[in-house]
Amino acid sequence: MKKILLLLSCLTTSAFAQYFEHKDWEVACDNTRTCRVAGYSKEEDDLRMSVLFTRLAGQNQALTAKITLSDIDENNTDRAVLLIDGKPLRTLNFSKTSNLSLTSAETQQVLEAIKSTGKVQLTTNK
Repeated sequence: MKKILLLLSCLTTSAFAQYFEHKDWEVACDNTRTCRVAGYSKEEDDLRMSVLFTRLAGQNQALTAKITLSDIDENNTDRAVLLIDGKPLRTLNFSKTSNLSLTSAETQQVLEAIKSTGKVQLTTNK
């Protein structure tokens, strides 16, 4: 009977969402076991952005990334360049949306940069 109660308590606790913050990152996993990690640029940056990594529940699910440009109307920006360690990764066109998905290869490059000492930036030539 004790084993059954222990198993039930494990199953019920894993169904609740998990959330924590680490430095500039927020990590949340919901009751479907989908996890999201969001990072934000500094408030004082001229061109502010956020990056959202998502991994759906299940075996062999791919990690996806979406970049969102904050205050797009205030910045009057429709194109920006995503840089990793000062090198252009991709030109992003924000003319019809404030958020864009990265390819799996771009997602890996951004992830590797932020896991180490790399610098990820969004810039534009106004």
